[in-house]
Formats: sequence, C-alpha cells, structure tokens
Amino acid sequence: MLTRLCTFFKFIFRERLSPAKSISRKGKKCRSVEIDYAGVCLSLKLELKKCTKSRLKHVFIISYALFFCSSYVDAVLETIDIISFYPLQDEPAKLPLDKFNFRCFDIQTMPQVYEKPPEEIKKIVLVNYVLDRNSVLFAQPKEKLIYLLMEPFEVDSSYYDLFSKVYSWDDARVNGINHFKINYPYLMPMSTDLPAFENRKLCTMIATTITKERFRVLEFFENKPNGDLDFFGRNGINSKCYRGPISGKHSGDEKLATLTKYRFCFCFENHVTLKGYITEKIFNCFATGCIPIYWGAPNIQNYIPNNCFIDYRDFNSDEDLYKYLKAMTHEEYEAFLVRIRQYLQSDQAQLFSPAAHEKIFREALIQDTPLSSIPNISAHIRPEETPTLKYLKTIDVANGKSGIDLIDCVYVINLDARPEKWERTNALLNDRGIHANRVSAVNGWQLTDAIKKELSGPYIVRLQGGPIGCLLSHFSVYKDAFDRGFDTIWVLEDDIEILGDVNQIPELLKKLGEIDPDWDIFYTDRDCRHDNGGYFDFVQECGRPDQHLFPSEFYCFRKDVGNGMMQIRGRYGTTSMIISRKGLEKIINYLSHVYLWTAIDCDIHFVPGINEYCSLKEIVTNLRDSVHSDTGPCSTLNVR
Repeated sequence: MLTRLCTFFKFIFRERLSPAKSISRKGKKCRSVEIDYAGVCLSLKLELKKCTKSRLKHVFIISYALFFCSSYVDAVLETIDIISFYPLQDEPAKLPLDKFNFRCFDIQTMPQVYEKPPEEIKKIVLVNYVLDRNSVLFAQPKEKLIYLLMEPFEVDSSYYDLFSKVYSWDDARVNGINHFKINYPYLMPMSTDLPAFENRKLCTMIATTITKERFRVLEFFENKPNGDLDFFGRNGINSKCYRGPISGKHSGDEKLATLTKYRFCFCFENHVTLKGYITEKIFNCFATGCIPIYWGAPNIQNYIPNNCFIDYRDFNSDEDLYKYLKAMTHEEYEAFLVRIRQYLQSDQAQLFSPAAHEKIFREALIQDTPLSSIPNISAHIRPEETPTLKYLKTIDVANGKSGIDLIDCVYVINLDARPEKWERTNALLNDRGIHANRVSAVNGWQLTDAIKKELSGPYIVRLQGGPIGCLLSHFSVYKDAFDRGFDTIWVLEDDIEILGDVNQIPELLKKLGEIDPDWDIFYTDRDCRHDNGGYFDFVQECGRPDQHLFPSEFYCFRKDVGNGMMQIRGRYGTTSMIISRKGLEKIINYLSHVYLWTAIDCDIHFVPGINEYCSLKEIVTNLRDSVHSDTGPCSTLNVR
C-alpha cells in the first residue's frame, strides 16, 4: 500500500515525496479528528455509515489542498462512505493520515487495493489540479467526473468538457448548465475587540507573491515616511517597508492579528482582471476592521457594495490615494466599519459563507442538477414577500371593454409629466377602435435613496430613475389586472408606433393558443428597434449575484413556430405585450419574492416557467427615437 500511495503522489505532483505511513481502514466507527494544517484548524467528524439507496456509495475526492475541504467535509461525510484526500505535495508529513478512517488510493491500481472496482464508483471529484488528458481518470465515464476549481489556473475550455460538471469562481464561464458558481468560503464576522482608530498604523500589505501591482505600491512608499506602509510576506525583498514573514496561511491567526493593527490594507488579488475571482483577502480585512484598498475582480460590486471598500482603480495616482488615506477622519473610518458590519450580516454576504460552499458541494455530489441552477428554486427567489408590493400604484380602469376581441383590458403606462405622449398614443388607439386605460406611471426619479435601498434588499442599488419606475409601473398593471380577474390584457408604453393591422392580433392569439395552450406573453413586434432601423441583440448579463443563469445562447433562443410567430426566451423592450392570466400569476409570484436588480425587460425572462412568443412582423412596436425615453429599455444594448 505504501508503495502504491507514493507512486500516486509522484504521478500527481511529478515530484519526489517523503515516505508516508501505511493507511488502513479501521471499521465503520464515528470519530472526530482535529488537524492543524498550515494554520487552518479542521474539525472533522468522520462517520462512515452503511450505504442506503439515497446516498452515494463511493466518492473519491482527489485534492492537493486539504483546507479547501474544511468548510463542507462534515456535511459531505454524512452522505458518502469513502473520501480520499491527497494533500499538498510539499507537506505530506504534517498530515496524520494514519488517523483517518478511510484510505488513499492510486487511481491506476485502485481495483487491486480496494474491494470495489472503479466501475462501481459513483463520483470522482478533481479539486484544484489539472491532470494530463491521458490520465486514467478520464477513462471513467464523463457523468462520474466533477471538477472543483478554486484557483485561477489557465485551463482550456475543452478541458472542462471532460467533466459532467464544473464548479469554479469564473463568472465568465458560469452558465447554469454544466458550469456553476462556487465562491471562496471565507466569510467571518467582524471582531468586537478592535483597536481604536488612533491606535492603528496607516497601511499594511500582506502577500506571498510580489505581483507587478504590489511592487508598484512598494515602490511608491519607498519615498514616504517610514512606517506608512508595513509589508509582510514569506519572501524577503529589498524594501524599507518589509517587516518579515507571517506564519500560517490565508485566514491564519497571525495574519488576522496583524491586520487589526492597521487602518488600511492594500488588498490586491493575485489576478486583478478576472470576473468573480474574490478570495479571502477582502474578508480578512472586514473581519479585523481594516479597510481594504481593493484591486481585483472587475465586477466585485455585484457581490460586495462598493461603499465597503476603497477601490484602488478610482484614483488617478498613488499620490492621490495616499492623500485620501492620510486625510480620512475617525468619523469617516467608523462609517466604513458600520457599512461593512451591515454587509457581513446581509444575505448577499452569505454567498461566501462555509454553509453556502457546503451546500453547493453537497449538490455536486448528490444531485444530478444543482438545486441552485433550477430557476424556480434559485437562491434569489425568497420564500417571503419582498417590499416591492408596498410601492405599487392604484389604477383606475375607466374603459372596461377593450374594443378588440380576446383582450379584456388595454393599459397604457404614462408619466404624469408627459401628457402629450398619452394624448398621441390614445389617439392612435382610438382611431383603430381600441379603448385604452391610462396608468399613471411610477416616477422612479422621485423615489428616495432609502426606498431604492429597501427595494434592492441585500444587493447594491443598480436601478435608478426610469428603469425602476418602469418596473414598478408594469408590476402595478399586472397586479391590478390579476386582481380584477382579467384573462388576457394588453400592456403598452406611451412611445408606440403602429405599423401593422391590430385587427390581426385576435387571430394570432387563437393560433398561439393552438400552438401552446400555456403561452404567457405575446409581444406584438419582433424585437426592440434602434433609431437606425436595426434591432437590439439580447445579451443576458444582468443576473443577481446569487442567481444562476443559463448561458446567453439560452436567452437568445429563437424558433419559428409558424403562423407569423416565433418562440423566444429573451429580448429587450416591453413596449407592447399581451399577457395571459397564467402569465400574470407567474410574473406576480416572481416579482413579489425577489429584490430589484435589473430592468423589467431583462428580469421578466427569469420568471420560472415563463413561455414567451412574439410576432415576426411589427404590428405595434416602439418609436425608433424612444429607446432612452422615460420608461424605455436598458440604456446599454448591443445593436444589430
């Protein structure tokens, strides 16, 4: 066994390893093991139970970093029988492997050392390592293979195709189908025993690797008073700022104790251009009341409010940043800490909790499809009602008859400040015998910051002015129509253009009912038009931080269903839409249980089970010069 184990380590790490102790299985008892590994204390309750039909029988986790398993190993061990950890290549002697109640295996000789052959293994999880494509691992069926990648390795996309599921930090690759989001699990509360502002030194930087970004800061402080920056790292450098190494790793006690001595920390990721790559660095600062000067994930504001840290990229020069840091008052510093504490207690922060990491990993092992990737139970849909319903407007329906067959009521959304737009739209409809009801739109520009924050819940406030008013106005219409018992309604915005015969709409709805009796939304135009006559390409990138999305291709789906209609899954613009009662119910249930994040013409496509169709020809569509109007669609769109 010893020989085979060392052979495997050599195979994985391509290095000579020191001898390891023989590992034996000692029966199926429950035992607790505490391991102090590289400054991270792991309390593992190892319990190997008799397998039942609902649990996996054999799962092997091949990992070179044991501490990554610390947050979820307890829960995972409740659902599986065997886990095999492979530790870091440079410290095998530090792990008391003989205490573990399971065995390590050389994959190539596994049938000889374990009583169950590889074909009976249910899952194999490769963690933070890039195996050669010729590895015997890939002789296993793809559906057994899972890849958990927490490090920013350069991995060709075709390598991911070797696995049934990939879990990583990489927002650019997450698609909700076979590549899922998993965050570093380093959330911790802020200490309650922190030094006073005046007792803290100015700045620190703690890093093992000296990247060009960190070197730039060190170089700048060479010409500043001694003590304004203290640099700690394993590798000594020739700098007056260097103060020596710090033992431990990541969130070790010595690192946290050091951070508490400073007001600010240069918190630079090892890679500063990768979306979604947010490591322990910023959370270590939060826990110690040390304000991070952050340079890293370009989309960090999607996860952490930008008023909780100092964004290094906001400053034109290091000198400007230095003056800002020196001038910060005690009151300003304390205000930062208040916002950080609020964030750490929010639902948004829980994305980085050990519990969230544990849940996702458990899903990877025991679910065919991760629960978090199924839209109707996605994490952003809350079990409780959100405050959105409080801010809907009461609508007076004066015209109970629409004047058009199969449609119970016609609503036109119009701001009180734009009466000329209502008069124009109403005249267009009246000329065709259609009786519309004016809806006094919610003026998003008049909402207070406090209301917008309440509507945004745990997220940063993204919706402003027109888009938030547009969403609340539409929601008000949907709720009014459903409460009145209407079966089918037509919702219009006040910047329409009529290009086709509206009398063909009832016939289209009849045909649509034959094609799909469960249709929810029918748009009376092909897509949202730009002033140049082209259409906006729908590029889905507006998901909430805790919302798993399908790839853009999913939302760009277009299928001609005949009879002049097309099935779609995404588009911009809500200028003219006909909604069935089933659709109203789905939309209301969704908007009542989410916090606001993106415009209605993006968010409506996330409604679970929504069935959307559109006319291939423009019947009623948007005025070309109205895209950026009061209630128009998103202002940053791709044009085709």
